Amino acid sequence: MAVTQKPAPGSTFGDAVTVAAWRTVPSWYQVSGHDRMINPEAQRWMAQRIGARHTLELDAGHASLATRARDVAGLVDEATAELVLY
Repeated sequence: MAVTQKPAPGSTFGDAVTVAAWRTVPSWYQVSGHDRMINPEAQRWMAQRIGARHTLELDAGHASLATRARDVAGLVDEATAELVLY
């Protein structure tokens, strides 16, 4: 992961958000049940706050994209299949 991750652009911390996309665009959420960077309860709250159509709970840590790639890809497939009809 260190090879592909890059620092966030400085504008990330200064640009004003004018419209939150999650308010109008359907959302899906994946919770990592053993995440020690972002508390799983906070993740569940965020999923609820955005009105996620589906929340996938994984028995995984913070790097779930790497350790549970098939499960995460399945969630992405589910979302894209539904959005094609949206």
